[in-house]
Amino acid sequence: MYQRLKLIKNILVYKRNQLAAGANASSSNTKKGGDEEGNKDGDKDGNASLSPEHDNNSDSDFNPDDFINTDNDPVDSDDEPLQKKKKPDKSKRSSASVGDANPGSSSESSLEFEPNSKSKESETPSTSKPNVPNRLKRILAANTFKEFDLFKYLETSVTTRVVLVDREKGFLTDSRRKLLLSVLASYMINESPEITVENFQDVTAKIIKLWPKENPQLYYTAPKETGPHQATARGKLFNAVRNKVGKLIKENAREPRRKRKSKGLSEATNSELSQVREPTPDVQASLTQVKRARELSAEVEVEWKKSSEHRLDILYSEARKSRKNKRSKKSRNENTAPVTISEYLDEYKILKTPKGFSLLLIDYKVLHKESSDLFVVWETLQPKLELLARDLIINDKDGKELASLLKPTDEENLDNSSHEELDENDKDAVLLQLLPSLCPPTARVTLGKSTFKPSVIESRNAFIAFTTVGADVEPLMERQRERLIQKGAPLQPYIILQGQKRSNIAASYVALDRVLYKIDGVLKCVDVCFKLFHALCLGYPPEANHLWHIFHLYVYKIKHETVLDGDIQLSTSAFITALENM
Repeated sequence: MYQRLKLIKNILVYKRNQLAAGANASSSNTKKGGDEEGNKDGDKDGNASLSPEHDNNSDSDFNPDDFINTDNDPVDSDDEPLQKKKKPDKSKRSSASVGDANPGSSSESSLEFEPNSKSKESETPSTSKPNVPNRLKRILAANTFKEFDLFKYLETSVTTRVVLVDREKGFLTDSRRKLLLSVLASYMINESPEITVENFQDVTAKIIKLWPKENPQLYYTAPKETGPHQATARGKLFNAVRNKVGKLIKENAREPRRKRKSKGLSEATNSELSQVREPTPDVQASLTQVKRARELSAEVEVEWKKSSEHRLDILYSEARKSRKNKRSKKSRNENTAPVTISEYLDEYKILKTPKGFSLLLIDYKVLHKESSDLFVVWETLQPKLELLARDLIINDKDGKELASLLKPTDEENLDNSSHEELDENDKDAVLLQLLPSLCPPTARVTLGKSTFKPSVIESRNAFIAFTTVGADVEPLMERQRERLIQKGAPLQPYIILQGQKRSNIAASYVALDRVLYKIDGVLKCVDVCFKLFHALCLGYPPEANHLWHIFHLYVYKIKHETVLDGDIQLSTSAFITALENM
């Protein structure tokens, strides 16, 4: 009730001041006769009377619905509390006001509430400002952003005109992109009290119109608040605005935004998403058969595929419940904890056999029927990575050593007599181990209960572990397992390469808990490991999250959204954009 009264008050005050301003402008033509002393007193009170005819015809395009908070949000925090109107002091009112040139009751007299405790007698129509709610400001800002001419805006200033130098190339350099984002962040904050998803999308579209080769996702990706793969808003433009607003709040130049209730899934919706349908008799029979199987066969593969949807439904439902509990800070217990790798491998012991991973590849195919083939995409990706390895500055020691193993180009006029010839498998190993140096980690990550910024070495070890001694493979796997358990982090699949040196690989493996799958070829290792993440509903290792998302988005072209850390997503998008422009 209080909110509705306040909205009605805002409408009436806004309309009153508009009409008063209009009446003031035409006062020289409309005032005829009347007591001169009364007119002076009327001006002093700020209660210019309006004719009913003017009141009926003015402000025809005024829409009260624009003031209504349709989102059921609480009243804006910058609004002052309502107070009852004080009775006017009769001693200050002139009797001449009855005989005013424009007869009719004052618009103020119809209001039962005043916006604040200050006397309206101290205000005049020429100085008072309409109390426009933030709801109306957002509506006006939406049109402003849609009609915003970015080219003209940048061209008007010498400092911003430099950004337009890259227009013919179709993409921006890092320094000019940074300048553009700073300028746009200031513009957006000045234009709107609360910037919406549509505002970010409109401004991003203006950027892409001027620089078509820029990736729109690099600037803004809208939040996804429904479904199993929820994500927050992210992007360079979003971060620039957020950081600038944060600085203004810190310097007391802007009020902090009020806290709102989450618009995520309701309890009922989450409950429905977490429900798993009972298996049909045929599916139940298949589940029983694959649980008892100990040797891989064509028959087992058929039964495994029949039960794929039900098993995946269980895994993903448990993962959704776990994420929900983490967001609500509930303690995890037996009923809400997701199925662990160890439990899953114990339930389906066939997965512990040397070729058990092939069953999980069936599950991946059920999940992502239209994903691309790594071996097809690699034919064009391999030369691009090789070119980047020669052109980019690599700072870490192992990265420099790996880059030196690649064959120099003829233009470099280098002596190739001592250069080591690499076969395709070893060359793949070198390029894949170089990936963390070409796309280094840029953000802090969380592993269990610890938060840190991983180094290039940590990122490489989480992506592909390497050992020179074959007998050290299993101890290496056990050390990795113990490290994750101590940190309270989930166990995830990862790649282990063994050889005399990083460019001479003798054996390649994918480790899953205590199970070691020997895989034929380094590239095949990457393919199997990536698909195990999805078949078992596991996240990518935090230190190598951004690397696996290069394969996720660029190689396999999986369209569904995932929950990524904003900065990691930006480094991935920037690297993918560089690959696409080559």
